[in-house]
Amino acid sequence: MMSFGYVLAKAARYKQKLSILDWGGSLGHFYLYSRALLPDLDIDYTCFDVSLLNEAGRRVLPQVSHLNDPAAALSRQYDLVISSSALHYFKEWESCARQLAAATLDSLYLARLQTVRNGRTYAVIQRPYHSGYDTEYPSWFISRRDLLACFEGTGLELEREFVYAEDWVVRGAPERGHCHGFLYRRQPS
Repeated sequence: MMSFGYVLAKAARYKQKLSILDWGGSLGHFYLYSRALLPDLDIDYTCFDVSLLNEAGRRVLPQVSHLNDPAAALSRQYDLVISSSALHYFKEWESCARQLAAATLDSLYLARLQTVRNGRTYAVIQRPYHSGYDTEYPSWFISRRDLLACFEGTGLELEREFVYAEDWVVRGAPERGHCHGFLYRRQPS
């Protein structure tokens, strides 16, 4: 939350109103953090996620716009785009990242991203049985090099990296995964 507070404060600097897209935002809990951290800021908050989460989100946070159509969520630009623990679940993560960049007016914050420092991007199957989920699903461990290359030419520049105290061990993986965050900022034309 400290890194999110930092990103939010930077994005809101000198502004009275801030538009935010929370990509993969579940019920929209980052909206509550935003309100608590900057209570005087007028926040236009849009949360993109799957239908089931959006239905629940509409019940608990009706002041948030909950969308499950990616085209609708990306049909406009936002001052701040957040993707926390979400980008690595998209099969075409590079295309998704470029779409998020195009929707960014000022700041793009990729938080809790499954990354590898030196090796190549690789896919894994997650089996979160120990957390009570009776399912499995694919995700990516994204190479830092591949991520930086993906944003070249988007008009966004890496401003800051965050390291989280969360690492993932995957048996047989080519490199141990780490949890990182990346703050990109739009560069003046």
